Amino acid sequence: MREDSMSSIYSYDELQLQLIDDNKEFNTDLSRFMKEKWNLANRGFDYNVVAVFGSQSTGKSTLLNRLFHTNFSVMDEQSRQQTTKGIWLSEARERPMLIMDVEGTDGRERGEEQDFERKSALFSLAISEVLIINMWENMVGLYQGSNMALLKTVLDVNLQLFQNKGAARTLLLFVIRDFVGNTPLTNLQKTIEDDLHKIWNELSKPENLEKSEIEDFFDFMFIGLPHKVFKNEQFEHDVKLLKNRFYYKDDPNYVFKPDYHRKIPADGFPQYAQSIWDKVINNKDLDIPTQQHLLAQYRCEEIAKEAYDVFLNKVIPFKAKLEDGEVIENLGHDLLEFRDTAIKNYSVEGCRYRQDIYEKKKEDFLEQMNNTLYSYYISQVTNAQNSIIEDFKKKFNDKVIDDNNNFQNTFEDMYNNSLKEFQNVVDEITLPKTNWNSNDLIKKLKEELNVIGNNIRKKKVNEIRFSINKILRKEVIACVRASLNENITENLWEDLFDKYSVIIEQNINKFINRSSGKFIKSFIVQKNINIVFITLYII
Repeated sequence: MREDSMSSIYSYDELQLQLIDDNKEFNTDLSRFMKEKWNLANRGFDYNVVAVFGSQSTGKSTLLNRLFHTNFSVMDEQSRQQTTKGIWLSEARERPMLIMDVEGTDGRERGEEQDFERKSALFSLAISEVLIINMWENMVGLYQGSNMALLKTVLDVNLQLFQNKGAARTLLLFVIRDFVGNTPLTNLQKTIEDDLHKIWNELSKPENLEKSEIEDFFDFMFIGLPHKVFKNEQFEHDVKLLKNRFYYKDDPNYVFKPDYHRKIPADGFPQYAQSIWDKVINNKDLDIPTQQHLLAQYRCEEIAKEAYDVFLNKVIPFKAKLEDGEVIENLGHDLLEFRDTAIKNYSVEGCRYRQDIYEKKKEDFLEQMNNTLYSYYISQVTNAQNSIIEDFKKKFNDKVIDDNNNFQNTFEDMYNNSLKEFQNVVDEITLPKTNWNSNDLIKKLKEELNVIGNNIRKKKVNEIRFSINKILRKEVIACVRASLNENITENLWEDLFDKYSVIIEQNINKFINRSSGKFIKSFIVQKNINIVFITLYII
């Protein structure tokens, strides 16, 4: 026997849960039951919810146990005491269904208190696709015994659900117990339907629903079950036929129509049910579309967070390598794969919720991952930039040492190859659906390479100039000494100047031959009697 107290979180048979206790407290352990006990959390929309309503001690729990192989407590025939207190929830065997056993109405334990009856009716309508109304045949047509008071409550609170359009339809399945057959089932059906229409017409409706009909919100189905004790064999046979309506889609009376489904994925059902009950218990307006909107936001954010955590664990190992200055091969390919996988993981569950919210949260999730990956992008291209600059500096300097290489051609070839290498890294690491821009990085690289080229050019030109000047001084000194040691004539200085001019011209030609086309484009040589000034205009 289970305990009717929230001190026992779930029954010992681990198949059922007291979802709402008799103090109107919601059991937050529902999520764990959905995942661990019932294995329903990953069913998506492939599950259904059924609730049963009726007067106390009409055999509601017994009927559910027969139909769905649940193990709800049943009435003690001797004590005739209420067994179902609050709302209990269990899984059906052999099919993904949640079965809700609701505390009986008009029980002596609650007396005149009607608050829980109304709240449980409102809650059941909000989350159930099929509402079983359990009643005795001999009470059909009577106000209390036939649950007309309860039905009025059901229809009245249904209008509260439809303050705004968007709530799903519900099947009211009337099970006439101890059905003898003297009065045809069709006659009983007509009596109940007439009562329902009468109640509906007498309800005070909001302006937008004044002309609505009861059939706009409900479908009806009727079945009679014989006495469980006196006609047990027939009872079991008819229960089995009724069970087929819940279990087999090809049954002509299959109860679960698509427009009954609340469109709440199974993984979001616990949060949805709790939010509905919170609204109900606090007497707040219950706007079903709004609740579905809030649930979609909550669940999509939760699903995205779970997917992001997995994504983050995959990309973090790259961070240390990048911080060490490494350029990681195929990093863009790997990051894109991790990002795409995260989006797929989010979409598997997220797409079951409201499309507009799912898409919006998907965009937010993508942006969150792109923001995270941007630092990896910057580190990768910065490392590539530094590596290319160092490599360019070393190789270019080595090539310039070889006088056989044309400076300008060598520079342009290596410059273009370096830019191409850098662009390849940028293209590989730049992921689709990002606004990452490399223009500034490429501009900076070009500037760095040009600075390196100019510095090496200046250095080599200065080396050539120094070498020529050294030779020039040597030749001029030798020329002057030779002239002074010869017979001095009155044309000494004119002859010396002519020789000096020839020496200057020859060395200028040497400078031109060694530098022009390699290091400089133009030069100016200013001659003085004792000093040679060579001014170079560097590219």
